Amino acid sequence: MQQGSARRSLGPLVAEWCGAHVLVRCEGEDPAERAFLAHLPSAANELFLSASRGACADPELLAALPGLLRPLLRAAAAVPHVLWLGVSGLAGRADELTKLAVDLELDVVAPDGAVSGESGTTVHAGRVSGGTGWYLFRPGSRPWLFSTRYPIPAWERWVPIQPVANPRLLVDPVPAGLLVRDPRSSWAEVRRAAARVPVSGKVPKVLLAGRPLPAPAEVAQLLQALPEFVRASVVLIPVAAAAARHEWLVELSARSSRPVVFSTGAEFADGPRRQPVAAVLDEAGEEVFRPFASALRQPAGAGDQQVVDIAEPPAGWQRCGQRTYRPVQGPTVFAEVVPSGLALRDEQGAPLVVSLAAAGAFDPARWVLHLVPAEGALSEDVLAGLGHLLAGLDEQRRRTAIIRVWGPLDQGPSAELHALAEPFGVPVSSNGRPVDADREVAEAPAEQPAEQPADGAEADGSDADQADWTPAAAPVAAPIATVSAAPVPTMSGMPHRSTVDEPLQDVPISEPAAVDPPAERAADEATEPPAPAEPGAAPDPPADAAPQEPVAAPEPQPESEVDSARPVVESGRPAVESGPPVPEPAEPEPQAEPEPLVTDPEPEDVAELAEDEVADDDSAEESEPGATAAPLSPRDLRDRASNGGEQSRFTTAAGPSFSDALATVNAAMASWPALRQDDSPGAKADFVAVCLYLGRGEGGAEQVNAAIRGGVQPELDGHLPCLVSGIRRLPTHRRPVLRQGVLKGTAEENSTPGTLFVEPGFLSASMNLDVTVPGALVDVLIWPHRARRTSELALNRPMDEVVFLAGTRFKTLAVRDLNEQEDADEAEERDEDAPAAPKMAVLFRELAPDERATSTELDERDLAALSKLDRALARRQRGSLRMLEDADAMSRLTGSMVETDLATAGAPQEERRDTLITTGGQVGHP
Repeated sequence: MQQGSARRSLGPLVAEWCGAHVLVRCEGEDPAERAFLAHLPSAANELFLSASRGACADPELLAALPGLLRPLLRAAAAVPHVLWLGVSGLAGRADELTKLAVDLELDVVAPDGAVSGESGTTVHAGRVSGGTGWYLFRPGSRPWLFSTRYPIPAWERWVPIQPVANPRLLVDPVPAGLLVRDPRSSWAEVRRAAARVPVSGKVPKVLLAGRPLPAPAEVAQLLQALPEFVRASVVLIPVAAAAARHEWLVELSARSSRPVVFSTGAEFADGPRRQPVAAVLDEAGEEVFRPFASALRQPAGAGDQQVVDIAEPPAGWQRCGQRTYRPVQGPTVFAEVVPSGLALRDEQGAPLVVSLAAAGAFDPARWVLHLVPAEGALSEDVLAGLGHLLAGLDEQRRRTAIIRVWGPLDQGPSAELHALAEPFGVPVSSNGRPVDADREVAEAPAEQPAEQPADGAEADGSDADQADWTPAAAPVAAPIATVSAAPVPTMSGMPHRSTVDEPLQDVPISEPAAVDPPAERAADEATEPPAPAEPGAAPDPPADAAPQEPVAAPEPQPESEVDSARPVVESGRPAVESGPPVPEPAEPEPQAEPEPLVTDPEPEDVAELAEDEVADDDSAEESEPGATAAPLSPRDLRDRASNGGEQSRFTTAAGPSFSDALATVNAAMASWPALRQDDSPGAKADFVAVCLYLGRGEGGAEQVNAAIRGGVQPELDGHLPCLVSGIRRLPTHRRPVLRQGVLKGTAEENSTPGTLFVEPGFLSASMNLDVTVPGALVDVLIWPHRARRTSELALNRPMDEVVFLAGTRFKTLAVRDLNEQEDADEAEERDEDAPAAPKMAVLFRELAPDERATSTELDERDLAALSKLDRALARRQRGSLRMLEDADAMSRLTGSMVETDLATAGAPQEERRDTLITTGGQVGHP
């Protein structure tokens, strides 16, 4: 948000811009909030306001806000829709907040309890900070629980924002995601560590904390209750070190039937850049050590762990590659990060000096430095690198390290190794045994060495840790009967609360019993006011039920009918703005079965569509899910909406890429009303398909179009129908667009007026006519009929792009040789160093889907489009151009179209021959 006026003063209070946010302070005060706001991310159409300590103490703060903010808002480039007040405890002043919303004509969001922030990434209001969350105030409706975090992460809508409990598990919302613990654990012991975990806007984090540790079966059941695309992106954070033990994670992944990604310790921001780091903590919350592998993946079925991310290198070392360190100066040696620690190798060593199975899994009690001798000796570089590494380790890493030699050592190398290790207090073992062979022979052969269990994996914790959880006998646990713990009011005038779970039941927890069950939800959905444009808003409150009784989940309604971002207006009674709600008694449903955890009761959730619904859809795929090599059928490319089965398969196939793109989609939908006509999970899946098409790697334009030209399905199952459906949802663009050719003798360059082209795949073009690519030989200008623009969905791209659907037909209108039209004066005035447009141009018109082209003659529509294209071409030739250097954008902009015969291309799509799908076109690259 751009600011016109830097500040506004009213009496002793001053309002000023701090980045994209506003700070209210007293005259002459220099508050610490200024630095925090300067690094706090912003959200589209939302304004966050913080107040200094002196301003918070002013009883007239709320009354002064309209006068302070109006001049700043008038000078802003874009007026926000929502005002967030980052002042602790304001939610209890409902009357004043509602009046403020009326005066400013904005939705106002205020916190219950204190607000807290960590490293400029988020501002949180919830149980960690002694409250229940952020409440939204809007004239004519009752205040309702809106969120727990600012900015709202893309994933927040899909996870609970209020506590959930059952006799075996407690789930608390925390800034980074969810905190999961056993009901017998103490909230006070885990609260501080939970508040420190940094928030990610892309992925939710599940924190595992407390003693005793919750059983893997219970955590697996919780994860399975989340939507598929959320499960695919979840990262586990073992605040309790026992949750990082190998056998605990193996059971969790087996019961979840999917790999799990986990941090190797509790996360917190550290260093001058405040980057997230992982550290193993002891029971007192003190650091034990920081593992070199900061994030790992545990495959389902007890496979070898895989390194996902690594920590900053030790002193004197630097990163070289995804999982390797090397000295900044000194010997040529490499330290490969493996799950259990480091593997040291010289330049001639193999990529991994030991196999992952032999090196073992991650152990939260220690880490291993692996060495592999050759012919009874270690190379000079490895020994020099060992000394260099030990010298650069911090005391915690030295104290928890062990050197493991994989093979026998001669007496000389053994003595040299001990001489290097002993000054640092690091023990040495050989294949899990001390190097001293005489001492090893004296040990009983039945004893299993502590350093290496029989299966080659690392030891996994002490006997005391083993008592934290008991593996269940059955491979699948029974469903969790979950209930919601009603939040405890922290001030008078508590607003109406919404919840996504069931009423409170008695559970064995150490906290005081919660009070005030949720108030009744309004029955008349039709009277709801228009929805605000916030991404990731909290779900609607469910129907009321009497306390102490589990009830069935509310009857789901399509998201198109119930917008979960809307506050509820109580039908038949006035809006309550302050004072505790008085719930009316509701008759419980008899003999209701306990329900598993439900975070969003929406049937359109792309991860939870029933298979029988997919089978009933006549447009569903006939091939088995995941069969990427299946032949491509004409109906795969037809212009239609995707169905639930296709969306579900695409969500699963895209995996983590789906979550990354979903954050982009949510931000775009919050910014552009045109994209919010349908904000269902199915619509978001379609938009994600478009984002992947415009990106790199799997699902990118080059791979998708290559598959279509080859007559096979793209790699990602379900991507193609979702991509077609997503393009259909984008706004139409009907002004000239630009493509270019970089190869000599292309079909476009050699075409004549009346020639028909059909692109088998999807075709991209630039809405900006002031761009050019290196080596361009010909301009291709197209008058579109139903090209869809992507600029609202994909922000900050090198060019504003449109996409034509697969199978679109184009008709050549004219070929212009501009060298013949340029006079000598124009040629002399042109700057030879500036980017210039090609002097050859071919002009096209997109044919309508139902249009028949039976002649090569130009009709009235052709001539009208040709006149407009000639004017656009003249402006392009006169104007200044910028060079487009993004390789992916250039590839999409310069692929050659395919010339086809009149009988094939002239007919509407449903009448064309199937051979069009496998017609290949050469793709030119600069």
